[in-house]
Amino acid sequence: MDPRIPRHCDPASDLDTSLRGNASRLSRRLDRLARSNKSIEFTATTAEVAALFNLLADPQVEQPTTASAARTATEVHATFFLVAAAEPGTIVRAQVDETVFEIEGTGKTTYLHLASWFELYWWKAMSRSEVAAAAAGRFELTELTADGRWGEHRLHLFRAFRSRDVGDPQWTSHLADAARALEQPISVFPEEADLLDRGVIEILAAVAEGDQGRLTDSIDAALVAHRTYWTKSAERREDCRGFSSLPIAAAAAIAVDEGMTVEVESDYLAMGLVRPGWFSST
Repeated sequence: MDPRIPRHCDPASDLDTSLRGNASRLSRRLDRLARSNKSIEFTATTAEVAALFNLLADPQVEQPTTASAARTATEVHATFFLVAAAEPGTIVRAQVDETVFEIEGTGKTTYLHLASWFELYWWKAMSRSEVAAAAAGRFELTELTADGRWGEHRLHLFRAFRSRDVGDPQWTSHLADAARALEQPISVFPEEADLLDRGVIEILAAVAEGDQGRLTDSIDAALVAHRTYWTKSAERREDCRGFSSLPIAAAAAIAVDEGMTVEVESDYLAMGLVRPGWFSST
């Protein structure tokens, strides 16, 4: 079955096979890395890269190794935030790949910012992990935006997610604020805002309205915009973040959880992660 929106990346290209299919080895290193209190952020990034390379070769998550890599990425991202929420000297119990680690808290680090929070949130939304949800709920916006400038639409999107997670119907107002902010001049990463963030916000707006037709059109448009962004230069074409869209998959997972149907087909959209059941706790 040919995808409606074909990918720009070639699954037969020369991949780093030490990453693909071997994400579980990260958990064996986590204890040593975590005890140094220096490398958890790097481990989280590496786990996500491993998952993305698996998705390049197995875009619909038909192989157990791909789901395993995604579970590892989810668990390590959650661990990073749980450890950052704990003061140094405090012991945090964390599970990665069915192994429980006792890790000393680091307190807030320079890697703790709004962009890394959204990375955790994408994995949380796809996995439906209660641990990842708890980790994402530990931090306020002021703690995540103190060290840089962030697009106004992203601030509103954070508020929308946090409100929705606690059952606050006000989340749709925050989402509308995010959409309106995109119509204003954007000085912080404007191309990313237009081609990547806009699509996610449009998908969520369709979810808020319960509009199935708008959902299908929004996912389709978001995937086209994703492809446009990641094919604008040779450097981007080789960036693993373009192999599969985690933000679009996360927004689609939220739609599925609301009883809606994802009707768009594309190898940029990992339906194996959109549907519940691949994460151990679901």
